[in-house]
Amino acid sequence: MREQLRYCHGHEEYRDVWKAEVTPRTGRRLLEIIANWDGLKRAFKVRHVLVHGVRAISFDYASQRAEWALAATTDIRTFCATHHVDLDARLPVRRR
Repeated sequence: MREQLRYCHGHEEYRDVWKAEVTPRTGRRLLEIIANWDGLKRAFKVRHVLVHGVRAISFDYASQRAEWALAATTDIRTFCATHHVDLDARLPVRRR
């Protein structure tokens, strides 16, 4: 999983990692966990525009999308807490 996350970029790749690693254990897809998936997709697009300097974006436009991204992280943290996963702890080493 560490290797998958190391090269993971964008909401679609995170969704694919979740599908491979989390869905088989919990039966829940990332799209079911994040209440505003469309908002998160839009937030990722704005992040790309800002990070790469594509164009200027107003504070109001960016702040709304930042709120959507933060809400998505809250959704994921809540899901993980209900499954007794501490996101702030190191990932366990999986034996092969």
